[in-house]
Parts: sequence; C-alpha cells; structure tokens
Amino acid sequence: MRLIAIGIGLLLLLAPVTGVAAADGSTQDVALRITVVTQNGDGVGNAEVTVTYDGQSQTRETVSNGEVLFDVPKGADVKIDVEHPFLVRNNAATVTDVSDGDEVSVTMYETASASFTVEDGDGPVADANVKVRKANQLPAATGTTGSDGSFETGEIEKGEYTVTVTKPGYFDEETTLAISGSTTETFDLEQGSANVQFSVVDSHFEDPQPLEATIAIDGVGSFQTDKNGNRGVTLDVNTEYTVTVSKDGYDGQSGTLTVGETDKQLTYEISRTPELTLEPANTQVVVGQTVRVTVTDEYGEAVEGATVRVGGTDAATTGADGGATVEIASAGDVELEAVNGSVTSDSVTVEGVQAATDAPEQTTTTGTTEQTTSAQATTAADEGGDGSTPGFGVGAAVVALLGSLLVLQRRRA
Repeated sequence: MRLIAIGIGLLLLLAPVTGVAAADGSTQDVALRITVVTQNGDGVGNAEVTVTYDGQSQTRETVSNGEVLFDVPKGADVKIDVEHPFLVRNNAATVTDVSDGDEVSVTMYETASASFTVEDGDGPVADANVKVRKANQLPAATGTTGSDGSFETGEIEKGEYTVTVTKPGYFDEETTLAISGSTTETFDLEQGSANVQFSVVDSHFEDPQPLEATIAIDGVGSFQTDKNGNRGVTLDVNTEYTVTVSKDGYDGQSGTLTVGETDKQLTYEISRTPELTLEPANTQVVVGQTVRVTVTDEYGEAVEGATVRVGGTDAATTGADGGATVEIASAGDVELEAVNGSVTSDSVTVEGVQAATDAPEQTTTTGTTEQTTSAQATTAADEGGDGSTPGFGVGAAVVALLGSLLVLQRRRA
C-alpha cells in the first residue's frame, strides 16, 4: 500500500512537467530547453534569451554551456530572441506546437555591418530601396537611401549576402557580397524605360472589335487609341502606374499596371454601358386596343424576359424576339417603359384615343341639283345646235356641202 501511495504521489508531482491537463481543463506547462551556440557549435554563456508566446514573454540568461530552461504552455508557438555583447543573430528562432522535452539550438554569429552608397550618372540617388539577405533567411536589413544616397545595415551576422537595390525608373541592381567587419560598397543605377502597347476592344462580339478609346495613366497623361484600338506608350521601368480606360457609352476599366524591364503588350476589354430601348409600333392607339412594343439592349439586340410597364404597372414580358403586346386602357398620354434587372429604359409616351361613335352628316339640296342639270342641258344644246345631237353643228354642214360639189364634178366629167 505504501508503494502505491508513493507512486501516486510521484505522478502528481510530475504532472505539471509532463503536460497533464489540470482538473479545470486548462493546459499545463512543459519544459522547453534552449541551447545558444556559436557558428562552431560552442555553447554561449551569458546570452539573454527572451521567449514570447500567447502575448506573454519571459527572459533569462544562459549558463556557461549555453543552456536555459523555460516553462511554457504545451502546444504553444514560441518565438525566441537572443542578445549577446559580442555575437548577433539576424532573425528570431521559432518553435511551433511545443511538447514536453523539446530542445532548440540557436546559433549566433560574429557581428558585422555594411555601408552602401547608391548613385546614378547625376550623383547620389535618394529613396532607393535596399534589401540585404542571407540565403534561406528573412532579410537581415531593409530600408531606403537618404538624400546623400547612403544606407547603413547596422549590426548583422558576418557572412555572405545578396544585396538588391531598386527604385522606380531604374533597372534593378543585385550583387552577392561577403560582409565582415565594416564593409562598404557603391551601387550604380541606370535609368530606363519600356514600351507598353495598349489595345482596347469591345468584348461583346465573338470576334472582339477594336475601339477608339481614352487611356489615362496617372502621372503621365491621357492617350487615344487609333482606329485599330492600339496605342504605344513609353513608361519608366520597374514602376507601378494606375491606368483607366474609358469611352463614351461604355463601362470603363481601371487598375494597376506594373512595368518591368522589358516591353509588354496589354489588352483591355470593355463593353457598352447596359441600357434598354423601348419602341412602340404606334404612338396613337384607340382606347381598349393593343400596341406592339419591342425592347432592345445597348447593342440593338432583342431582350427576352424584360418587363413592360404601362403607367407604372407591370403589363407584359418580352419574348425571344424582344416583343410584347400591351393594352392601352385609358385616353390621353400613357407612359410605357421596360425593366430588365437593374436597368430601366427611358419612358415612351403613347396617346390613347377615343373611338368615333356618330356617322358624319350628309346634306342634299334639290334646288341645286336641278339647277346643275338645267345648266348641263343648256350647254349641250349650245354645242349640238338643237340639244339632241351633241357635236353636229356648222362644221358638219360644211363638210356635207363639199362632198356634194365633188359628186357633181365627177358626173360632168
């Protein structure tokens, strides 16, 4: 029994170390062993180690063999920073999902520093971006040059680095450099430009159609594409621009353009701003009768499924041909419009006209008719001589006389 009691007691004493959950469900701490060593693997004593996790931190010094122990929550992600008077480390070490018995070795290096000067053909280059990075590591130093074109890394690990210098409008400069002690280096940047060929097309068609459009580039200016939708513009290398493409009647396009160190070609596809057009077959309709309307889109194509409203009330839906028939139920001006999704057409006015109900009056004047008849008879009498044979007058008598004379002449002969 005593042995059982002793065993249970030992388990309870070891519980915090082995990460056994507490009765309230919270996670217990586990031991994390950290060893700080030199590049040659020698332990580093008197190094100040700070561990950070879950918004908390602890700081302790290593013993002569470079070791230090921390109690941290089991499963935590821990960041490890180390400081030493004569050694340095560029980036913090990390350990994720800590478990009991984890050991981490953190290597420190001899200190070094570098001073860079960036120039072009006209002298120092200010605001150039500098990045100093060891292979397979995060950058050890980053920043921009001052007005005199200089940049200081501060204390970094001794070793071989890739140094990259960039600035908009210049070709990138990159070199591999061994940094030890106090290293100095000068970088010469070269300005450059690249040609960007812009094309703007209407993407609505199966074969996109070129468009004469406006291309606006912030900080540069505005340009017009030609009839083939093309325009070339010379822009600075390694520079980011905001480009806006626009054309009347079209939905424009805006975005960021990054120009590298080579020429490039870009195509912008835009389409007409959505709109509806409603056209009635007649603008005057007898009340109670119907009128045929046609709905087309911004490209003049029939719109199926559009709602036609009469006086603000839904009245019909267009078919595949874009057509619909609606009734004009009242006299006077009636407003018609079409709606398709979020797009509404302009209103069109159709006039409702009342149908005629009375026959037109006919007027007959007997006296006038008789006078007209009498006048016609008189005229006929004047032309015919006796009014009974129209057209047989003086001319006919002369012709008859000449005929008789001709007969007598022949008999004498």
